Amino acid sequence: MNCLICKVREADFKGSHIIPHFIIAPGISDGSTTRDIEQSFRIDGTGSDFSFGRSVLPEALEDTLGRPVTDEEIENNEHHYVRDDIYCTQTEVQLSKFESLYNNQVSPPLLNAVTLSDDLKRVAHFFWLSIILRCSVVEFNGFKLAPDLEQEVSDEVNAVLAESESEIRQKCLAQPLTRNIFIGYTGEPEDFTRNFTLLHPNKKSPYLLIINNYVIIYDYSNNNQLTDILNEMGATTPVAYVTGTIIHHFSESDRNSIIRYCAAIGADQFIVTTKASFEEAFFHNRQSMPTPQQISDFFTELLHHDDSLLPTVRYDASRVKELIQKHSQPA
Repeated sequence: MNCLICKVREADFKGSHIIPHFIIAPGISDGSTTRDIEQSFRIDGTGSDFSFGRSVLPEALEDTLGRPVTDEEIENNEHHYVRDDIYCTQTEVQLSKFESLYNNQVSPPLLNAVTLSDDLKRVAHFFWLSIILRCSVVEFNGFKLAPDLEQEVSDEVNAVLAESESEIRQKCLAQPLTRNIFIGYTGEPEDFTRNFTLLHPNKKSPYLLIINNYVIIYDYSNNNQLTDILNEMGATTPVAYVTGTIIHHFSESDRNSIIRYCAAIGADQFIVTTKASFEEAFFHNRQSMPTPQQISDFFTELLHHDDSLLPTVRYDASRVKELIQKHSQPA
């Protein structure tokens, strides 16, 4: 298979991050920037699953899971944010240079609420465009750009990739801005459990990505819906809408609203897909659809708050499946 970014060379690199490690680290490593100690917890329609780095101690995993990790889980462990054979080695090197440029020159002023220079705003613009592309080409968490748009973004990203940070910066300055990107951010959070990676499943025009303390809105159609989306999240909006790149610092109050928004979206996704799975199993076992009361009984037991059940246990895929079978069997 060819590299999903350059589309020319063989995809031969092992261990490529879909989203750069330093961006996702606050949500999976308790704020540490050290690789291989990540713990990632995710809930989708089948329930929760988790992944962990190679250097995570068994005691730490037991604290997270509320139980010892099994040999099968260790054997089948797959990092949520890492894939093999999606990029070629040359592209991986170029992306790592881009990540270093952003992390060294853009992140520090952003996280300290310092206004970016115009050239660093361009670096930020194309850096986040590259993240959007990386998520799309592997359909990360179901995120996918429209085919024509993905090709356009691919062309723009490949146009700025290079072998050195200085060359990437110069290419970002030379490349025209054809679309709008909103980059909202807060400083480093004190509570690292309040982080989310949400690539909104229904926002297509514009696209919406929320990754830890970043909110990225890709307004490819320039339809000026930025204010509507920010209002929907309960966040304040910039004074003016400008074409190209908008950099906006969120208040702590905004961040709390965004966290609640992410939690609500995640809960809706989980409930809708779990309900569909329950109804399918119920019909298969009983040849009829469940009544509202039967659906309510199922979710009451599934979602019942019990301090002895950690979220990693309560929403574990095997527990969800077990309860679906229990409540769908003939009386």
